[in-house]
Amino acid sequence: MTLCCLTAAVTRADDLTQSLRVSPDGHFLAQPDDEPFFERAAHYGIRLAIVTAWQFYDPARNVTDPPALPDMPPWRKALERATAGQMGHLKQLMLSRPYFSRIPDQSLIVGAAGEGSEHISATRDKAGRYAMVYLPQGQTVTVNLTGISGLRAVAWWFDPRNAAATRIQGDFPTTGTRLFTPPSHGAGEDWVLVIDDSAQEFGPPAGADAHVGNTTQRSGS
Repeated sequence: MTLCCLTAAVTRADDLTQSLRVSPDGHFLAQPDDEPFFERAAHYGIRLAIVTAWQFYDPARNVTDPPALPDMPPWRKALERATAGQMGHLKQLMLSRPYFSRIPDQSLIVGAAGEGSEHISATRDKAGRYAMVYLPQGQTVTVNLTGISGLRAVAWWFDPRNAAATRIQGDFPTTGTRLFTPPSHGAGEDWVLVIDDSAQEFGPPAGADAHVGNTTQRSGS
């Protein structure tokens, strides 16, 4: 995939919406903002790469010349930031499922989706082969499973901090609603719920090594 195509693929991931800021050690942190989470994540990562590469500031080599942008880290240090790896997690997650058939679908969320830093958002495959729900603060969510194709579904918890995937035990019918509770909750404890039509046999999100967990999920109506 060319850089142009990759940039387009990542920056179009704006239907899993939640804003963010970056901590001093380079981690993404949730905050109220009008820009979608993954879109801003992509924008920040691309901006960091382009700007730091543009000035190529190296304190060992540029002894007498100050950096053009003093707030930006030396380019080698920028490559070590956690945000660089988290950009990779985003790409891996999105490309682990059919990408170009993906559409936003808030109807998957039962009840209020929240606002600002608590806004829950959802996307799915046009044919219903999978769905993703972004939970910015690890909130419990009730999902309308009728948007999933096939008779049975399986689900995963994807950790955007390290790309780890945890399979929720068992499978369940694609009828009615189901409540899901992430492994952790609170500020900075965001999770992506990935629900698959079990007949598709997609495997773990992002192709990560996965284990079966004991996270909570129960039937609704």
